[in-house]
Amino acid sequence: DASAPSAAEDSVSSAADGSAAPSEAAPDEETQDSSATLTVSDAEPWRDESGDFSADLVYPVISDANGDELEVNAEIAAYIDGLKSVYEENKQQKGGVYSVSTSYEVTCDNERYLCLRLLTTAVMASGTQTVKAFTIDKSTLETVSLADLLGNDEDRMLKIDEEIRRQMTEQTEQDPNITYFDEGMDGFAGISEDTSFSLDESGNLVILFDEYEIAPGSMGPVSFTIPESVAGKFA
Repeated sequence: DASAPSAAEDSVSSAADGSAAPSEAAPDEETQDSSATLTVSDAEPWRDESGDFSADLVYPVISDANGDELEVNAEIAAYIDGLKSVYEENKQQKGGVYSVSTSYEVTCDNERYLCLRLLTTAVMASGTQTVKAFTIDKSTLETVSLADLLGNDEDRMLKIDEEIRRQMTEQTEQDPNITYFDEGMDGFAGISEDTSFSLDESGNLVILFDEYEIAPGSMGPVSFTIPESVAGKFA
C-alpha cells in the first residue's frame, strides 16, 4: 500500500553579520523543535467493494517537522494490513456478509506525547469495534507501552486497578443498563504492562478495552479516564 506523508518545511534563518560569533545553541534548539513537532496525515486508503463485501481502510502516517516518517508507521501499517488480510480471507469464502473500516483521531498532542487512536469497525452477523492506540514519546520518537509510561511502578498499576473497579461499581449503581463481566468470569482482572491505553487532550491516562473484553457487546469498547491523583499527568 502506498504511503503519502505530508512534508513540513523548516525555515532556518542565518545571521548576515560575519563578525558575530557562531552559536551552538541554535542547531540544538532546531533539533529539539523538530522532534517535538509531529504531524499526522493520510496515506492512500485501501478500498474494495464486491457484492456483500466492502472495505475502507485508512492508513494514518506520522511525520516529524522535516517531513520524515516515524518508524511507528510500519507498525500502524502492519496492523491495518492484518485487517486487510482478514477481509480477503472472508471474501474468498462463499456467501456471507462482511465489511471493515478504520478511522482515527489524535487524542493528545502536547509537548511530551502524541497519541493516535485507531478505531476498527467490522460487520458480519453483527458489528464489532476494536481500538488500537499508539503513543509516541516526542523526545525519542518511539512508541511507549503502559509500563514505560508508568515507569514500571507496580504500586501505581495496583492503584489504577482499584480506580477502574471503583468506576465500574459507580457506573453500574447509577445506570442499570451498564454491566460488566464478573471478575472470575472473563471480567476485569487488572491491567498489565501491555494493556491498551491512550492519553486525552489534558494528558490524563485513559485505559482502553475492546468490545467483549470486560463487558457484553452491547457496551461496545469501554474506557476509563484515570485521575491525575492516581496515575499522574502526562503533559
